[in-house]
Amino acid sequence: MIKEPAVPVLPLRRNRDFNLLWSGQVLSVLGAQISAIAFPLLVLALTHSPAKAGIVGFAEMLPMGLLMLPAGALVDRWDRKRVMVVADSARCVALASIVLALAVDSVSFAQIVAVALVDGIGAAFFSVGERSALRQVVADEQLEAAMVRNQAREFGALLGGQPLGGVLSSAWAGSCRSSSTRSRTSSRSQPSC
Repeated sequence: MIKEPAVPVLPLRRNRDFNLLWSGQVLSVLGAQISAIAFPLLVLALTHSPAKAGIVGFAEMLPMGLLMLPAGALVDRWDRKRVMVVADSARCVALASIVLALAVDSVSFAQIVAVALVDGIGAAFFSVGERSALRQVVADEQLEAAMVRNQAREFGALLGGQPLGGVLSSAWAGSCRSSSTRSRTSSRSQPSC
């Protein structure tokens, strides 16, 4: 009986596919954590309604609860890479619409709820796609280490993202206060925040 030579397994730090997947997700997960705190603060600043801030949080989390199982069945039939790219691209475009609406002073509560829903739907599909793709990009003996690195990424983003979201929200609120002060002292009208 002839034994086939064992193919050496690259360490995770040299696994190109895993590192692309992992590093691409660093920014995405960080952005998700920033929006987790920035959405409610934005809604509170615009509407002064804690109930509406809760509605936005619910709209963002609802798709995760409703779509994880169906998303898993669909992702198994579709190209995982394409699902992940489309899901994160949709989330990015939706979140960019909030930034654009803030820049032109036309953000509405309905838009924030719609963006929260799109963000939640994209997160549900991406999350399932990433977990499924992980088995394709790392060897079985590295799966545990890869999952540990993914968890470390999640907790790092949680620790850094929400405080960063608070800082960004306070910077936005500070610029709104200073622009409203300037608008009272100047003859030109400034956009309200």
